[in-house]
Amino acid sequence: MTEKTRKHKVLVAGPKILCESIKRILEKKPIYDTILVEEGGEAETIIKTENLSLVIVSMNLSNMNGFALIHRMREYHSHLPYILLTSSHISEVIGLAHEYDVGYIISKYLKERDLFNIIHKLLNQNKLFGLENYIDVQEKHISSYEITKSKQLSEVSQLVSKAVDTLSLDSTLKRTVRLVFDEMVINAYYHAHGFGEEKKKGLEIDLPESKKILVQWGNDRDKFALSISDFEGTLSTLKVLKTLSDVIQNNEKMLKAIQVGEDPLPYLTETGRGFQIALDGASEFYVNIIPNQLTQILILFSLSPPDPSKPAGQSLKLIESIQSN
Repeated sequence: MTEKTRKHKVLVAGPKILCESIKRILEKKPIYDTILVEEGGEAETIIKTENLSLVIVSMNLSNMNGFALIHRMREYHSHLPYILLTSSHISEVIGLAHEYDVGYIISKYLKERDLFNIIHKLLNQNKLFGLENYIDVQEKHISSYEITKSKQLSEVSQLVSKAVDTLSLDSTLKRTVRLVFDEMVINAYYHAHGFGEEKKKGLEIDLPESKKILVQWGNDRDKFALSISDFEGTLSTLKVLKTLSDVIQNNEKMLKAIQVGEDPLPYLTETGRGFQIALDGASEFYVNIIPNQLTQILILFSLSPPDPSKPAGQSLKLIESIQSN
């Protein structure tokens, strides 16, 4: 049965108004059947008894925290795709996300088209990998660069910077794109291959034979996209969530220290800086992982002026143990 003809049963759990709104959107495509519930216990029963393709959960459920429901769900359906919806900024819920190891969080104000795109990728998880699945161009229009030596890091940084210079972005966002890329690619190069201490010391390292980092970038009319892939798969959603949680807590401690006249330097750290900048500055941020095989980080930047009614940092998309359909 093809994707176009196969029916997908989707559980939507949350406040009645939100559930009915999502149902109206999904019913525009005949491949989705929806089950709506408001209460967490009822949702858990349906998850146990129904053959579901996807679970969409509001952070605020009757009688249960949405994070807790997803955490419990994965005890018996570890690979069932899910989306947790929130109206909060990610930084406000990252502690809960880390506590319950929940990495796929999006804004409940997401555009209809974007919601369909996300659901399509979750139900066809091979579409999560590859920059060609995120921008509307032919694969031949995507630039690629393989890194096996640390001296190549500056070379690829210059190439990406030149590509960014051609975009219709303001200078601040261009600096953000460059900073995110440099942080992410350096971390991937050193940390994925066990050279964290060498990174701290600023040492140049050649990767062992057959090891590499693959960098890709490209754009369409709407967005500029970056992907950074290592073929070790040592990252995990829990590691990313802990890193983000730690850096956000340290930032809060720094601000508090400054406010009371104390030294903020003990809370200053470079760890997690790239993740945080991507979360705050990018339009979309994905970390897709096949454990012990592949980690692919994808960062998308909108080429359209920002919508002041939609604050940045409203989505976090981390997936581990991806199963091909």
